[in-house]
Amino acid sequence: MPLIPLEEARRIIDLVDFVEPRKIYVKVWRAVNMIAAEDLRAPRDIPPMRVAAMDGYAVRLEDLESFESLRISGKLFPGDRVIELGKGEAIYVSTGAPIPQGANAIVRLEAARVRNDRLYVIEKLWKGKDIVEIGEVVKKGDIIVKKGTPINPYALSLLIKSGILEIPVYRLRASVMAIGDELSRFDDPGDGGIKDSVSPTIMGLLSFAESEYVGVIGDDPDEIVRAIEDSISKADLIITSGGTSVGEKDLVKKAVTRIGKLLFEGVTVNVIKRCSIAVVGDKPIALLPGSCVAAVACFHEHLLHVISRMVKGELRIYEEAVLGQEIRVDHSMDSLYLFISFAGVAYPLRWGPGRCYDLVKANAMGVLKRGMLYRRGEKIYLQRLLPYSCSEQHHSLNQLPIA
Repeated sequence: MPLIPLEEARRIIDLVDFVEPRKIYVKVWRAVNMIAAEDLRAPRDIPPMRVAAMDGYAVRLEDLESFESLRISGKLFPGDRVIELGKGEAIYVSTGAPIPQGANAIVRLEAARVRNDRLYVIEKLWKGKDIVEIGEVVKKGDIIVKKGTPINPYALSLLIKSGILEIPVYRLRASVMAIGDELSRFDDPGDGGIKDSVSPTIMGLLSFAESEYVGVIGDDPDEIVRAIEDSISKADLIITSGGTSVGEKDLVKKAVTRIGKLLFEGVTVNVIKRCSIAVVGDKPIALLPGSCVAAVACFHEHLLHVISRMVKGELRIYEEAVLGQEIRVDHSMDSLYLFISFAGVAYPLRWGPGRCYDLVKANAMGVLKRGMLYRRGEKIYLQRLLPYSCSEQHHSLNQLPIA
């Protein structure tokens, strides 16, 4: 089976109906990083009443036209019931407190002068100033988290405020194994063999799944088939690393074809060209290369695509950026590069499938066309690397390459 263009591999994945993981219900505060199995909609408006956005004094604008100062008649705090604002009065409100009936603006504390329980206003006001209206944060029926999207910590506040305490998520189970006679388990304290360093990396990227480490499988087709068959009954997804090239001991693809079907052998893009996706029944198998950069790049390019299809959502994030420095692609085929992308400017890192240290610095990747000279300032298309929330804060300006 020959290598195929990347666009064709993407099209093939899009056409396959992979198994949908089992849906379970969990407490919302235990659901961080898990993937929503349904659209999570707000059952009510947030806030359910008008509340103060700032500490200050609730007033009626019309009274300020008639009175030089306003009498401070009370105080309101979050959780208090709504009271009525009398004519010529002001009521102290703390942030989150209900707005008195009849009030239409908030005077911030720093713009308020109080003498003898009377309020003097020294700032310009307008209707609705510093008032959060009913449903301004989230309206009833709005989607807080879309189906197929990992639940991040920032969604918890809205879900809990909405009264949603238990939610449906996917229980995605993944079996991860490394292939190679030369390897030893990463959790084996002994000195024998080369430590499997790819599996723990992939398991770390699968924060939204339950990952089981099968271990290291030798370069034996029968052993590989047994390991996959043992895993297929208890996992939704199988991930192997190593043994995907064309060498004498690269036997994974041949083994998989005995029990399943290769969707494609690989793609015509350097670094990820030997990665394959296969299926056994309706369960996907990702056959990743054994080198660190190639495995991580294939995870993002192919495996996140497959998982997105499984959960009926989209786990990948793409962005457009401009190049911070010139780069020429002197390769015989299109090539995948790692990038540091910061504030819309992308800087390419050193090229190569084995440069593991660059993975520590990179937060994006992109495919550049063979034989092309990309100039500084030219727009390119990138895919973000997981974890998205950490990658943005990983870099400071003085870490960026100098053009």
